[in-house]
Amino acid sequence: MIRKHEKPLEQTFCKSNILNISLNSIEYLKEYNSGPLLDECTGSQFKIVIKNNIKTKIKSLSDCYIGFIYNGSLSIFKIVNICIKKIDKSKVFIAKQFKHIQPFYKTPINSLKLGIGTVNEFYKPLITIDIEKNEYSKYLILNNTQVDTFNKYLYIFIMITQSRLYLNFGFAKTMVRRPGQKKKKMFINLLKNTVY
Repeated sequence: MIRKHEKPLEQTFCKSNILNISLNSIEYLKEYNSGPLLDECTGSQFKIVIKNNIKTKIKSLSDCYIGFIYNGSLSIFKIVNICIKKIDKSKVFIAKQFKHIQPFYKTPINSLKLGIGTVNEFYKPLITIDIEKNEYSKYLILNNTQVDTFNKYLYIFIMITQSRLYLNFGFAKTMVRRPGQKKKKMFINLLKNTVY
């Protein structure tokens, strides 16, 4: 954390200040004006927002899903636009919320605690989410053909927190199973080994 032997305390303090400033910054990029708007929103629209080193893009399938605790439970949203509210001039996401979020498995641990679950269908009305007031995580959606038969989507959730990447993969079948090893046990082992 320090470069030279001179003034180590001062160097450490300056470095921690730089880190704190970069973690609390919000950048809005690529202004445009052709996205969907609600009656309560107006003004500039943006395609990209970077908050706490988490990049959210409205046109990218890998970067347009976020999740956070909303009304007491985990909610997953698809971001369709980034704009400004008329009333208080705050910047907001315009988003679709998924109706049903269920665990992919319940034993030995509820998979939602690991960030893995299944969801289906959106609520009809679009909602606004205040970007500055809400702390959210980024989620990635992958479509699994086995789950498609039940008209659901399997979600592999990638949570990015302060430049640490946690990958939660739910594909035990892609690994080579050792003789006698159960699928659930291997699944948990796979999850334990993917924290970086």
